[in-house]
Amino acid sequence: LTATATTEVVRDIQKQLAFKEDNVVSMSFRRANLAYVVRRTDNKETEMVHILRSVKGSAIIYVRSRERTKELVRHLQREGISANAYHALLETSVKNERQEAWTNDKTRVMVATNAFGMGIDKADVRMVIHYDVPNSPEEYFQEAGRAGRDGKKAYAVLLIDKSENRRLSQRLANNFPEKDYIRKVYEHLAYYYQLAVDSGMGHTFTLDTDNFIKTYHLQPIATESALNILTACGYIDYQEQPNLKPRMKFLLTRAQLDRLDDLSPAEHKMLTAMLRRYGTLFVDYTFIELNDIALHAEMSAQQVYQLLRSLTQQRILHFIPGRNAPIVTYLRDRVPEELVVIPEDIYEKRRDSLARRLEAMKNYCENDDICRSRQLLAYFGETEDNDCGICDICARNHPSKSKGKRVSEAKAAIRQLLSDGRQHTLNETIQLGMLDIHVKEALSELAAEEKIGCSGNKIWAIE
Repeated sequence: LTATATTEVVRDIQKQLAFKEDNVVSMSFRRANLAYVVRRTDNKETEMVHILRSVKGSAIIYVRSRERTKELVRHLQREGISANAYHALLETSVKNERQEAWTNDKTRVMVATNAFGMGIDKADVRMVIHYDVPNSPEEYFQEAGRAGRDGKKAYAVLLIDKSENRRLSQRLANNFPEKDYIRKVYEHLAYYYQLAVDSGMGHTFTLDTDNFIKTYHLQPIATESALNILTACGYIDYQEQPNLKPRMKFLLTRAQLDRLDDLSPAEHKMLTAMLRRYGTLFVDYTFIELNDIALHAEMSAQQVYQLLRSLTQQRILHFIPGRNAPIVTYLRDRVPEELVVIPEDIYEKRRDSLARRLEAMKNYCENDDICRSRQLLAYFGETEDNDCGICDICARNHPSKSKGKRVSEAKAAIRQLLSDGRQHTLNETIQLGMLDIHVKEALSELAAEEKIGCSGNKIWAIE
């Protein structure tokens, strides 16, 4: 919702609750310390690495697919940049472990889908890079806004290439496949589960998505969209990531467990923590929280997971890991394919809404005349007459306002780098977190002032 629309919704709620006064408090969306940048490139991977080497500090890279998180992590690690992947289908213990490492600066970059967002409590994120264009300005603003919450200068960079418009157009088609395709997915699903017409209501099945798609020669993205639309229509309940908790049960009695004398210290410590937290482990399968056990056993959730797997192999207990396999529940009996009704408010209206939001993102990417911050504020219903002064457009249109200051800052940073009295390479100046143009001018001025010496790729301070 825009700011104006949100305000109207709140006012309607207040009327329904019979508030005596209008208590709407509206706050600006403006982020004075966040520099929005749209970077056009022929090679997103190369540009991503260049940006990360130019600006120091913690970073998030948002992508739109789980596979891409892994691809980019491998690329960053080859480039010597510490990174990890985060997406919805990771085990909960793995998610928590990776988020903790990133939060504590043990990992610099988190490459993530939009599953990484809620609950982020890290104020010093210096950069959010969108490798893929988001579906809407709302999504972009929320994710970009995770940078610079400490109030210090931060960057929100959106990478685009010459194929971006085509991909955005294809995204609309993928999210809203033809209605006949949606009905075919419904029919294939019934065949997959061998459900007859007028049966199935209340039944829940796991869905091996890859096998289903391969069996009926379907398109992966369009099929997932079809399942979500069928859910909105009330035929099924499709959950891509149900996040079923892990559970376990002892296969030994308490007396038999107490007589075991070959448990390792770690196994003994973990089992003691479990027995203090859960009282029904000898009776039946019990849902457990790996993080809770890890906290009381003073170890990581991943260690607890590995120990439980080991004890399962030893037939001491049976541990069933949490799983995120998609599930399908039939909310009503199966109907013939031709009777599947897809209402206008679920299909046409939502498709048109997505088309408008994608068009707004396309305009944001292409508009190089108006301050980025003002463009976003205008979308959310705010009128702002002043440019932000720090986005890519402001930096280009008003170089005189900031160029001298930026060159002075670059000179100071270079002199600080050389203050150890040693020679340094020109490549090291790339990591100072400043634009190349400012660094090059700073080097020229320092050389002209005879404050630094240069030879080949080496620079040093002159006393």
